[in-house]
Amino acid sequence: MVVNIWATWSQACQTELPKLESLHEARGKDLDIAAIAEDGAAGVVAEPFLRKQGIKHLPVYLDPDGVAIATASGKQLAGPFVRYTTPMSYLITREGLIAGYIAGPVDWTSEAVNDLIAYLMQAA
Repeated sequence: MVVNIWATWSQACQTELPKLESLHEARGKDLDIAAIAEDGAAGVVAEPFLRKQGIKHLPVYLDPDGVAIATASGKQLAGPFVRYTTPMSYLITREGLIAGYIAGPVDWTSEAVNDLIAYLMQAA
């Protein structure tokens, strides 16, 4: 599973989300993806942003109250996922363990990322 933390105000997220949707379209049958928006305004801001970016199939979840995401500054201690930067992605094993994380934007369509996901799926 890939858990991606993003925000509408992040320029890097604007570039990354369409590539994450491409990954979902290519591997959605064998790879779960959860794209979690942390914008405080929730759907009011996220939904128009997603439409503008052409995101139609990516599973998107809203976390305006920080239930899933804690910030690295320690001011918000809510969620199981810590955000050091935006975007931030966690790779989760089938057993529910965090295999690793990537701080910053990822080209989800790259051969290197495809190889990493294939390796992690094989190892599970």
